[in-house]
This record gives sequence, structure tokens and C-alpha cells, in this order.
Amino acid sequence: MSEAPRASDPQHQLEATLVSATGGYLRNTLRIPGETCLICTTTVNSGDTYCWPCASHRSAGSDRPTADYVGILTYAIESSQSHYVMRGYKAPQPVRVKEHWNIVSLLCFVGLWHHMRCVEQLAGRRITHWATVPSLPAKSGEHPLHALVRPMLSRLPELALTAATKTAAPRAFRADHFRAVGSLPPGSHVLVIDDTWTSGGHAQSAALTARRAGATTVSVLSLARYFKPTYGDNKEFIAKHLTRDYDPTWCPWTDDGSCSS
Repeated sequence: MSEAPRASDPQHQLEATLVSATGGYLRNTLRIPGETCLICTTTVNSGDTYCWPCASHRSAGSDRPTADYVGILTYAIESSQSHYVMRGYKAPQPVRVKEHWNIVSLLCFVGLWHHMRCVEQLAGRRITHWATVPSLPAKSGEHPLHALVRPMLSRLPELALTAATKTAAPRAFRADHFRAVGSLPPGSHVLVIDDTWTSGGHAQSAALTARRAGATTVSVLSLARYFKPTYGDNKEFIAKHLTRDYDPTWCPWTDDGSCSS
């Protein structure tokens, strides 16, 4: 696990604020072999390693098209507060809920603070650049996720991504969905940040774009994994496994939930 910060640390105080505000409804994602996808943490058919979308992304034609590492902080359970928060933070102003914006900001900040070092150690390579996944098709103005992340990672250069203005299949995994502004030097490690993983097509398309821009390593950190209780045995999975309050120190990258740093 990550080394516990002192109670007086500002980061620890923010962590405590996050847990106090969301512990009753946020739940850490789980990688359980044979029960959940080892990439995106959704439930799978008994004994499977990957869900169908992740398996199809991995089998795509080009060499290493998808992210080397995927970490997801929490589940956005449909028709629950966790889902409302992930939708509400990016609602157009003045509809946007300030509380939702604050919670997603805390979730992102605490997640980056605890776990950037984890994926760096897993990859054996420091993160050199960051990117956020744009809306698809492209929308005018700054995406709320980009506005939220930009000050948190200002010490690192950004790999800016632009989205296609038209697409027939926005959730598909496609190389032409995004374009990188500029190229990357050899040895680059790009951290791609997404807000909600549904099928993974957006995040993995962004990862492919970063790789084609020259990234040696691509890691994806998604703040939430969309989860539908009415699908398959998900209701039983929630009742059995998603019973503990959100723990910010639970590593989103590793299969056993423990940090490598």
C-alpha cells in the first residue's frame, strides 16, 4: 500500500474530506480473476479474463494498440449517487452541480497523488506527458475534465488531443477518432485521463493516438467505470463485493489492490 501520510499533511486532509463526503456511495473497483475484467473491472462470464470490448480492443490489428496499463478508481453505478456525480460534474453551467464538481476534483487529485508513482514503478518509466480524453464528436469550449486536470498536472507537458467533428460510431475503438497536436520524444510515458469508462473505446482510441504520436508507454487512469446493476449478475456482484467504503489508498493499477510503491 502507499505510505500513509501524516495526519497534518494537506493531502491527507483532502483525502479525509473525500472519504467523509463519498464513503457512503463510492466503491473501489475490483480485479477478481474469473469474475471481473482484468482491464476495465466490469463483470465477465464465469472464468473469462476480459470482457468482450476489452478482448476485441486487445485483438485489434496494429501492434500494441491499447494502453499498457489501465487503472480505474471507482464504479459509477447507474441510477445511484456515484453515477449522478460523474454526470453532474460536467453538466453545462449553470446546471452543473458545484458539489459534484468538487467531489470529482477531489477524487482526481487524491487518485493522482496516491497512484501516479504506482504506475511509474510498474512501467519502470516516469510519466513524462499527460492528456485528457475529449468529447466525441468534438464540442466547442474546454472539456470540464481538462479544466479540472490542467492545474493538477501543470508541471508536466501536455499531449493535446483533438476529437473528430463527425463519427458514425463514437464508442468504437478507432485510430481516426482523435489527433495528437505535435509528436513525442523517444521514451515518453503518457498518462491519459478519462472521466467515465463505458466500453473503453474512447480511452483506448486516445491511447492509440498517443502511441502513434511517439509514446513508448501509455497508461490510462479513468475516474470511474460505468456499471449497470440490471445487467447479468451485476446486482448480486454489488451486494456481495461492493460493500466497503471508498479507500483512496486502494491501488487502481494492481490486480490485488495493493500499491507497488
